[in-house]
Amino acid sequence: MLSFIRYFIFLFIATKIYSQVSVTSDLSSNYANSQNDYNYFENLMNINVASGNYMGWIELEFSNPPILGLDYKGIRKLRLDYIGDITQLKIGDLYEYWGNGMILNSVDDKSIDLDTGIRGALLTLSREQIDFSILAGNQKIMRSSNQISDYNERIPNYKSDYNLYGSRLNFIYNNFSGGIHFILANQFDKNINDVYKRNPHRLVGFNIDYFSEKLDLIFEYLSKDNNGSGLFADLTVHKEKLIFLKPASIGLTYKNYLFSFRSPNERWDFVNNKIGIIPIQQMPTAFQLHSAYLLSRITHVIDYNDEVGFNFNIKGKLFDNYEFLFSYSKSSRSDEWKVDDNYEWSKNKKNNSITLTPSNNDLFNPFKEVYLEIDGFNNNGKHYYKFGFSSMRDILELYENQKIISHDAITLNRYSYELRSAHTFPISYTYRLTDNHSVDFIFEYQSLKKGIVSNDDLQAKNLFSSNFSKPSQINRFINLGYSYSPKWSINFSVDYADTEEKIVLDGNRYNNLLEQLISNFFNNELTWANLEIAYNFKQNYRLSVSYGSKRGGVYCSNGICRYMQPFENGFAIKMISSF
Repeated sequence: MLSFIRYFIFLFIATKIYSQVSVTSDLSSNYANSQNDYNYFENLMNINVASGNYMGWIELEFSNPPILGLDYKGIRKLRLDYIGDITQLKIGDLYEYWGNGMILNSVDDKSIDLDTGIRGALLTLSREQIDFSILAGNQKIMRSSNQISDYNERIPNYKSDYNLYGSRLNFIYNNFSGGIHFILANQFDKNINDVYKRNPHRLVGFNIDYFSEKLDLIFEYLSKDNNGSGLFADLTVHKEKLIFLKPASIGLTYKNYLFSFRSPNERWDFVNNKIGIIPIQQMPTAFQLHSAYLLSRITHVIDYNDEVGFNFNIKGKLFDNYEFLFSYSKSSRSDEWKVDDNYEWSKNKKNNSITLTPSNNDLFNPFKEVYLEIDGFNNNGKHYYKFGFSSMRDILELYENQKIISHDAITLNRYSYELRSAHTFPISYTYRLTDNHSVDFIFEYQSLKKGIVSNDDLQAKNLFSSNFSKPSQINRFINLGYSYSPKWSINFSVDYADTEEKIVLDGNRYNNLLEQLISNFFNNELTWANLEIAYNFKQNYRLSVSYGSKRGGVYCSNGICRYMQPFENGFAIKMISSF
């Protein structure tokens, strides 16, 4: 801590002496204490210094423990940038985005504890409409795996080291832009047998983009190790009028990712299977991402190694004050997997031919969703409405798919898989009392089915075994809010289910005072209530204090998901400041 203080004193003196030096910083602090021991104390400070052609960035962290991840005290990130007319140089922690992320998209997402930053150097030479970049550095990727002992949903237990070397050539010409990319990544880590070895990865690709008033086109192709490949395309047509929409756009997004054929029992195993994508590849998802609370909990987990699909959407202005959105997403694996005579998984195809379209066959792990949304203001701007509807069906895992010879020598096909389907209705409403005062109301309703589907040729129809005590789970989320802009806001939320999975109910519940107050209306064992008060001190300081409980479950960010444990009967404090 003393070294931090000395650093801040130095920055202050330097700013006073050299007026041309600009220093900005921000601080984020999170503290929480709960009855079920989901406790954390996480502090992150970012400092940015700029002077002439130079910029510097440092991130300090004091976390004991963090919300997710390992304890850390000290300098977490550091970078120095030089930006000249022809030459740009970055040294330190790099977060780069090449093309559309298929070959390189390094991110630092604290919400899911995913940090794929590169510590190294990036040199870029620019001349008119062409630039050339050279990248060299290394990564230390920390992840959680149930293949390794001491698995914990909060703390990573597996480390991979990567040495990275890359280059790219970019161009801009009129409405066109594009580039050619190359990356060599040497992976060093241990498998489950504690064997430490090197695994090389070679990625080569290109992208070309076109943007105009009437048409946008994005295309990218990537080859990995001359064995796997990925293709992404996005077409958007802009129309002045489309039926009842004025203006409107029609979009079609297509993905075809096939970097590794993986059987159902090793699909998500990155410890023992090093073939396939590497962490710097965070590719477009090609499905509708949702901000609604209940929809975000059932986000489709994209399989970047093996998934083909598309998203079709129509957007536009409805009447004068409303926006309309229609989205249809569909995807599946590229092949069906079966259990052979040796009771081992094998893919149906005997070659590595490319599948162009997603399958409807449940044994291909298909996913599809239809989503509708209308939002906007009334004429005087006092009322804001948002109505949504989602119908989703997702085959999560394939457990069995084999031919069985019965006692009377009849060959039967038998299969089983995990199904998740839901109908969700998110609604929100805001009423402006005055220019500063407003009332907010959010109501979300969801009917969710989740369980095991099984069948063989002797059954007339599929058998469904629900994960819940009922055939389906009814979820409701309610939020009531009042705000006085820009000073303060207060929000009270209730997350309620009529049944829950046994694995969830096996955990202890610690009901808080809020849940006890509403116990006449909601079952305490299946209700999570929370109260949050936020206050803005001047323009650059925000403090929020919350009390209550938050339901655990899967949290997703851009198709990457992880389990978050519940927060039971506790206090949480968050402060954000910039100066």
